[in-house]
Amino acid sequence: MLRYAGRRRRGWTAILVVTLLGTAASLLAPLPLKVLVDNVLGGHRVPATLSWLPGTGARHVLLAWVVAFEILVFAAAAAVEVLGTYLWTVVGQGMVFELARDVFARVLRRSLGEHQRDSVGDAIERVAGDSWAVHTVMDELLLTPLASLAAIAGVVVVMVNLDPGMSLVVLATAPLMAVAPLALGRRTRSLGEAERQVQGRIHAHVHQTLTGIGVVQAFGQESRQHLHFEQLARRAIRLQIRGALLGGLGGLGTGLVTALGTGVVLLLGAHAVLHGRLTIGGLLVFVSYLGVVQGHLSGVAHIYSTLQGARPSIDRVVEVLDATPEVADRPGASALPTVRGELHLEHVSFGYQPERPVLHDI
Repeated sequence: MLRYAGRRRRGWTAILVVTLLGTAASLLAPLPLKVLVDNVLGGHRVPATLSWLPGTGARHVLLAWVVAFEILVFAAAAAVEVLGTYLWTVVGQGMVFELARDVFARVLRRSLGEHQRDSVGDAIERVAGDSWAVHTVMDELLLTPLASLAAIAGVVVVMVNLDPGMSLVVLATAPLMAVAPLALGRRTRSLGEAERQVQGRIHAHVHQTLTGIGVVQAFGQESRQHLHFEQLARRAIRLQIRGALLGGLGGLGTGLVTALGTGVVLLLGAHAVLHGRLTIGGLLVFVSYLGVVQGHLSGVAHIYSTLQGARPSIDRVVEVLDATPEVADRPGASALPTVRGELHLEHVSFGYQPERPVLHDI
């Protein structure tokens, strides 16, 4: 499925660059808070990196610079987000519809016997629903890890400069955050398979009922069809509830590790401030960066479970793309000569299923 992304490598490169720019904006966002607390309100000396700005010796001028920088960072982050959304729409959805086009073309070339075995609703679900799995694959398998690793690396560099000990505590929690997603991965996959099957059955039932609506109404079967739809819908809702429960358990496990790490960092950070090794503004910035790191670590930790949830859709799409056609030319088949407009059929037998011939010795 990655070949669909390879055809848009320029677009994905642009998305990666925009994502990294958004990461850089998120790294700059907490810095004005440190200057505000330490240098404007706390009276600490202006750092050398800001001393070249005009008027930084006066607190009210420095405050104006802080406000201006905060607005500038917000505007840059908003612009990057809009550009990223546009690129995801053009590149990501374009890739999805290209895959859906190929799946639809393969479905059209299936034999009638295959169409009889699989419902129309299931085929619709594969084309319109399962094709979005390629979007998940690109996001979770490529962009999320690269962007998260870049953000974590940048934040860790800043955090180590602020306090190496607390930085080690933050990094030590990373492996623990992956325990819950890994433990629930297989259940997420099996649940996703059941959900895709139910969705296909719902589409099939709606398609069959509405296609034969004249017969349904003629025999007064509206209530029966409605009851069957309700049964399928209840099944889908139960699966959704189980999925939400699994997601909640995974989030609970990750949240407990995050809360534990935050508590330890706050304890160590407050101790460092009381002993003069860290300023209040530095602690606030560290806590802000802690949230950024934990968010990216949580995203990386949930990649496995997210891909497991998308795996059933991936399998259903690949099953169609890689299927061997039932109707194909035999080895050594005669090539059709120039067609002159006349056709002779001699001793032809045919059937969509071998045990049920439709034509015999025509």
